[in-house]
Amino acid sequence: MGLYLSLIISLLSVVLLFVSWNRTKSRFISTFGWFFFAVSIFIWAKILGSEIGTVYALNFLSVFAWVVTYLKTLNDNNWQISAISGTPVNINLPSVSAAISHQTLINNFVLFILAVPLAGVASILFSLAAVSLFPLTIVAKIGISIFIFPIIWGGLSFWVCAKTKMPLAYSLVTSIVLISSTILFL
Repeated sequence: MGLYLSLIISLLSVVLLFVSWNRTKSRFISTFGWFFFAVSIFIWAKILGSEIGTVYALNFLSVFAWVVTYLKTLNDNNWQISAISGTPVNINLPSVSAAISHQTLINNFVLFILAVPLAGVASILFSLAAVSLFPLTIVAKIGISIFIFPIIWGGLSFWVCAKTKMPLAYSLVTSIVLISSTILFL
């Protein structure tokens, strides 16, 4: 019961924030949206504990915001927002049903696979292999690899996404995996 209540309150907070941002620009509605979001964090924390409950509340806020924004793009492809100067700015969003070529989809899928899971595996293997070469205790090696792993992953993913030549990016990630695996497992 509490889980459904927290989901409903999280969704209500996103809808209120979206309405205050998109239509009315009302501080009253925005205040209630943030209030319901704070209440949802409290309910999530009561159900799942403070750490996990806060993470779930923040995750559901972002997921619901994406869903509400996506539903808005289905209905209206021409949004008007106010810039900092107060002058309205038109944003023409592409239609969701716009034709996308199969080659673009395949290229983006390969880029995603290369930049997220493969770069993650390469970076964790590289961080473990690099730390294993130093004369440290096992606890220090694990601790250092935990700290450098996300930095290497982010840098490698950024580099892969910035590269225009996919074979070069693929060969670098593959060579990192092979060299690190050789150091670790042989």
